[in-house]
Amino acid sequence: MIFSSTLKLLFPLFSKIGLGYVFKKGKLLNQQTLYELNTLIFKVLLPLLIFINIYETDFNTIESFSLLWFSAISIIVIFIISMIAIPPPLLKVEIVKGYWYKG
Repeated sequence: MIFSSTLKLLFPLFSKIGLGYVFKKGKLLNQQTLYELNTLIFKVLLPLLIFINIYETDFNTIESFSLLWFSAISIIVIFIISMIAIPPPLLKVEIVKGYWYKG
């Protein structure tokens, strides 16, 4: 029972990973195409999938709203910590270098 439900969940994921591996190793797609597909997936399709899953969620079946709030707050806190620890590349820090003047 548990094995079959786990297999139903994980088989599509592992089959897509395997398909990507075959495309990469078999040189069926060039590097530029793989880069463009990767960009499309992470910038368009993944956010769309997340939005659709949240939109289709039936909130009447949620048993524990405290778990839902904990998850939302945890994501926000992790995002804030990551923005502090790893500044975005748009915030370029100008490094002033000293020099020796020999005269």
